[in-house]
Amino acid sequence: MADIVYMVRHAAPPTGRRDRYWGRADPGVDPDSLSGIGALVPMFWEKPTAIVTSPLHRAAVTADAIAGHFDMQPIPQPDLAETDFGVFDGLSWDEIAERHPEAAAAWAREGDAFHFPNGESVPDFLARAERAWQRITESGDNAVLAVSHGGVIAAWCCLFLQMPLEHRFSFRPAYATLTAFIRKRDGSGWEMTFFNNTF
Repeated sequence: MADIVYMVRHAAPPTGRRDRYWGRADPGVDPDSLSGIGALVPMFWEKPTAIVTSPLHRAAVTADAIAGHFDMQPIPQPDLAETDFGVFDGLSWDEIAERHPEAAAAWAREGDAFHFPNGESVPDFLARAERAWQRITESGDNAVLAVSHGGVIAAWCCLFLQMPLEHRFSFRPAYATLTAFIRKRDGSGWEMTFFNNTF
């Protein structure tokens, strides 16, 4: 089983494309954010034995930027992709409320029971994130690096700390940051060693 799990949120989108709901659409990445990602490498106290990544472009290019320092090849895992926001993808909250007022109201009302129009449901997303978490923590790799998205990493923080998933909004993974968990020596759970470490 894995004893160390590193999580990196992908490099930041370009200025002007942040503060939006990016799911499956591609906002691109800020060149400065991506070029600095290698500065996270010295923070790894043990070399990853496997690197997995969301297949979405912004995560995949971030994974490539890190993997090159370890002479490794990232392995895409579809379950690491961000929520499919459907018609909300790429919009700010104000734009969602203006263009899709009924759906916006339903999201605010239904919370974790909501199904994004032309996208996926929140329960399906959370189940997918949990499958990915179980696959990685139960893998035969000692130290795994997962490059993913804010929603996935926040959900994983709850799973590692044995918190209900509805508390995931307490965690705000920043772009191009490293979060890590290590398994307790007695096997009783996990400890967060750092959160949102940046270069």
